[in-house]
Amino acid sequence: GKLWTLKHVFDHPRETVTTAAMQKYPNPMNPSVVGVDVLDRHIDTTGKLHSHRLLSKEWGMPSIVKSLINAARTKIYKQEHFVIHSMEKITAFTINI
Repeated sequence: GKLWTLKHVFDHPRETVTTAAMQKYPNPMNPSVVGVDVLDRHIDTTGKLHSHRLLSKEWGMPSIVKSLINAARTKIYKQEHFVIHSMEKITAFTINI
């Protein structure tokens, strides 16, 4: 199921938006993302680029809290789906999490 959706239209070429999306992590502004695995990436028959990634995130929990709740693991995983499609010079970028 889809928990959250963001749609934004960029006034940049498809190549620029695609490169930015693929190089989003690692990101010093979001150091909690410690790993990215591509589960699927393909271009459909209409030319839209679909990407499905699994993000590994580290909880920013103090060690005292970890010990109180007996948390041996502090990693969580989040799926990211996005679609990039071009409409002449405008590129729409949709993320579903």
